[in-house]
Amino acid sequence: MKTSAHLWKNRHGIWYFRAVIPTQYRHHFPLNRREIRRSLATDSRRRAVVLARRYRVAFDELFEQLAEQSMAKLKQPHNIETAEKLNVSVHCKHCQ
Repeated sequence: MKTSAHLWKNRHGIWYFRAVIPTQYRHHFPLNRREIRRSLATDSRRRAVVLARRYRVAFDELFEQLAEQSMAKLKQPHNIETAEKLNVSVHCKHCQ
């Protein structure tokens, strides 16, 4: 059975979501992180696929917002709602 590229299972059978942060946005994340991993807190593959889709959409929205802000070079804080929903902290040199 094929598994989504964003899903992996740990040795205890719990599914995780994994997303690689695009290079141009890594400086917005603490320690220039290369990827984000989140536990889906389930051992059910079917449930993990549903939860991973939600995370993927939310991460795509966050990256889109970062791209828009980079293009516009706005000096406004990032949309904290999306970042908080993902339990991710986002930093920007321009916002300080």
